[in-house]
Amino acid sequence: RNLVIASETGSQHLAVRADRSLFGPGDQVKLTVLSDDPDVARAYVDVYQGARGVHSESVELNDGQGELSFTVSKDMRGIVFVDAFAFGATSAPLRASRRLLIEGSDRLSIELASDAETYVPGSDAKVTVTVTDAAGDPQVAAVGLSVVNEASFQLGISHKSQMDLYLMG
Repeated sequence: RNLVIASETGSQHLAVRADRSLFGPGDQVKLTVLSDDPDVARAYVDVYQGARGVHSESVELNDGQGELSFTVSKDMRGIVFVDAFAFGATSAPLRASRRLLIEGSDRLSIELASDAETYVPGSDAKVTVTVTDAAGDPQVAAVGLSVVNEASFQLGISHKSQMDLYLMG
């Protein structure tokens, strides 16, 4: 079966690129808008978080390329959509989009501390869980813990793969 991937002849394209995909509050987002249509002189760029517009700007394209930037605000987080559009030589709309991931500034830090390095079966274990926000203030959180007796891994389980057993006996 052959797969042929080809571009439409005579069609114009628009693309939007970011200098990276992951950002945090206060980071500068640098965007480049590209077009292979020499008649596209201006593109319009909108940035959305959900249904809320967080940035709009027009950019001039010189030799098919234009650049713009904006700063990530503290209230932006999650997936942010960048939409760019322009009008080509035939007045047909050209459109491109890009997703960016914005990490929130409200990430929690979780620290675990136990009263011993190892425990014997049947003994009590004391684990202290500390959850703090970015400022170091304590926070309420739901945390799940699993305790495993590593000796149970030794009961009838071979650490050799089937291939090792076949080749080396």
